[in-house]
Amino acid sequence: MTQQSFNISSRYLSVNGELVLKAMISLTKLSPSVRWEYTGESDSDIVIIDTDREEGRRMWMDLSNSGCQQTLIAYTAKADRFPEGALVLTKPLRSSELVPLLEKITREKLAQRGEHTTTVEQQQDITTDALLPSDASVDPISRDDTEAIALATGQRALDIVLEREKTPIRIINSEHTVIIERSRRQYFGEENVNTVKELLLAENRSVQIEEIDMDRFAEYTVGLTAHELDIPLWEAVLDSSCGQLISGLSTNQTYRLRRWPDFKKLEA
Repeated sequence: MTQQSFNISSRYLSVNGELVLKAMISLTKLSPSVRWEYTGESDSDIVIIDTDREEGRRMWMDLSNSGCQQTLIAYTAKADRFPEGALVLTKPLRSSELVPLLEKITREKLAQRGEHTTTVEQQQDITTDALLPSDASVDPISRDDTEAIALATGQRALDIVLEREKTPIRIINSEHTVIIERSRRQYFGEENVNTVKELLLAENRSVQIEEIDMDRFAEYTVGLTAHELDIPLWEAVLDSSCGQLISGLSTNQTYRLRRWPDFKKLEA
């Protein structure tokens, strides 16, 4: 029998939520004829969207009204707000709810393909807490073997953040640590905006700068609150530019802003 494969993606879940979802999918015992896989691609068979976030709610509504072929699952703490027939996964993530829901979707998709339905082997319920590492077992600094990024003369941590948009960056000095995920415009580990700006503007001798992969990013940010990156990033760029183009931009080229800064937030 040919094995059927279904891709599952997520949108606007927290870092922890996405980590737990991936773990649940990988730990689920599947039938020999069906395989579920997590993907970061946008054209997945199933999309799980955190609709408690404004962006996620808009995305769910837009996709629902567009007649897209993807199966949409609303991940929410407010299940009673959704219409009858909507696929809803209530917070927090539990395998006892996720697996039967995915089974139902799989049976429907197999029926559409003209295949026989199968049943996933039942297993002990897995909760979010069971999959997250405890604080006592996680010591990122002592376990860290990440190679630091060497800055050139006159280069700042800000330059690395601007150059490496898709890679999380960790900046450390003797007192503070900040983890920056520019692709999602957020940072973790330090609540004071001015301190984050100072770390961004720091030069080589005063900070250690590391490029971290997504596994370490998930480890380092467990239990931390995400903060909006726009404010310290814009302020750091403004302070360092001195009225000139930022490092790496040419005076002979034309540039277009992808978005306009919120000057009320910047207090400009």
